[in-house]
Amino acid sequence: MYSLLSVGDVVLNTSHAEGQPQAALEAMSLGKPCLLTAVPGNINIIENGVEGYYVHNQDDLVVAARKLMLNQKLRQQMGENARRLVEQKYSLKKELDAYEQLYHQLLIKH
Repeated sequence: MYSLLSVGDVVLNTSHAEGQPQAALEAMSLGKPCLLTAVPGNINIIENGVEGYYVHNQDDLVVAARKLMLNQKLRQQMGENARRLVEQKYSLKKELDAYEQLYHQLLIKH
């Protein structure tokens, strides 16, 4: 998957429902800005206009895609912001720590 993501400039996730958008996070780790539908799951991972854009419909998608494709500096800045965000919030260590904490809480309750 990384080889496919690495050749693109922007990653689109236009799903109607999302849990944890793993493909978007993988793309972000490679410095790719994302265009995400504004659905639960997606709206929790980026700040609109910082690491990418949320879109509500096809018109929003076209406008946001044009903005990113026509402005290399913006695309690179958002991509770098996305990469940093993943390193800070979604690193393997952070994910493992979160699972460990969840399991610990479950064990305490039962």
